[in-house]
Amino acid sequence: MRRLLNTAIAVLSILAALRAQGGFAELKTRLDAERDALVRAKDGRLAFDDVQKLATSAAAQLERFLAASKGDDAANARLMLANVWLDVGKTDAAKSALLGFDPAATAPLALVAAAELAARLGDDALRERLTVAAVDAEAPLEQRMALAIFLATRLVDLPRAEGIFAAATAAAKDDEARAHVAWYRVNCTRAREDVEEDAWVEELKALEKAYPKTYWGGVARDRLRALESKPGDAAIPFAGTSLDGQRIALSELAGKVVLVEFWGERAERAGPFLAKLHADYAERGLVIVGVAALEDRARATALASSTGRVWPQLFDGRGLATDLALRLGVERLPELLLIDRQGKLAVTSAWIDDADGRTELRDAIERALGKS
Repeated sequence: MRRLLNTAIAVLSILAALRAQGGFAELKTRLDAERDALVRAKDGRLAFDDVQKLATSAAAQLERFLAASKGDDAANARLMLANVWLDVGKTDAAKSALLGFDPAATAPLALVAAAELAARLGDDALRERLTVAAVDAEAPLEQRMALAIFLATRLVDLPRAEGIFAAATAAAKDDEARAHVAWYRVNCTRAREDVEEDAWVEELKALEKAYPKTYWGGVARDRLRALESKPGDAAIPFAGTSLDGQRIALSELAGKVVLVEFWGERAERAGPFLAKLHADYAERGLVIVGVAALEDRARATALASSTGRVWPQLFDGRGLATDLALRLGVERLPELLLIDRQGKLAVTSAWIDDADGRTELRDAIERALGKS
C-alpha cells in the first residue's frame, strides 16, 4: 500500500533532467497535501477504498490540468496520470494516458519513462514505439546521456544505451568532451545491477588515465582518492566561489579546523546544531564551510539566511552535482567532513541526525582543536 501511494505521487523522481515546471509543481504539491491529509485522518492505515479515492481525485485533477498544459508540464502530468491508474490496477485507463503522448512534442526522457510504464502494462509494442521515438529524438548532451543511463538501468536495453554513448563519443570535438561522455558512462555502470560491483571503479581509473589533463579527468582522480580516504589522510584540496562572490580555498585555511557541510533543501535539519557549533568554537579556530547543493542562487541564499548559516557557502548552481560533491563522492544530504589544523581528515563522514552522532562530531572537533 505504501508503494502505491509513493509511486503514484512521485513517479518523476527518476527523471533528473526533466524538471517539474511551475503549474505542475503546484499541482504535485496539492496532491501531496491531499495524500498526507488522508493518511493523517486515517492514522496511517489506508484501506483499498481510500487508495482508490486518492487515485480518482488525483486523476480528475490531472485530466483537467492536461487540458490546459503543454511541454514538460504536460509530460509530467501524463506520466503521473498513467502511473496513478496503473498502481490501482486500471490498466485500460493507464494505457489510454500513455497513448496520449505525442512523440514529436515530448522530451526523450519522458518518452522512455512512458516506455517503462508500457512495459509494466505488458504492452511490448507500445514500449518499443515509445523507446524508438526517444532514441531518435534530438536532445542536448545531458539529456542524451540521461537517456542512455535510463535505457541501461531501467529498461535494460544495453545495445541502444551503448549506441548513444558511442555516438556521443564519436561526435565529441576534443578530449574534454570525450571525458565528459566517459564520466556519464561511469555513472551508468555504477547504476547497473548486471555488472561487478567495482566495475565502475575500473572505468573511473580508465577515465583518469585517458584524459588526465581534462576537468573530468581531474574529478575522476579526486574521486578515486576519496574512495580510499580515511582519517589521518591529507584532505583533498578544494577551492570555489561563495554565494556572495568570495573565493574560498582550503589552502587559505591552514592552521584552522575546517568543518565542511554539504546541504540542500532540507537545510533546517542541521542548521541549529551547526549554528551552535559555530557559536561555541569559532573563536577557538573552527571554520565552517558550507556547500549549497542547490541550483537556484536566490533559493540557496534565502535558505542559508533562514537557517542561521552565517559562514561562507560554496555555490556553483549544479545541485548535488556540485564540483566538490562529485570529487568527494557525496551523494546524501546533509553530509559533513572534518579537517584538522594540519589539513588532514579527522572525520570522513559525520552523521548528525541523532544525539549520538552530534556528540561524536562535537568530540572530534574538540580533539582537532586541541592539536597544535
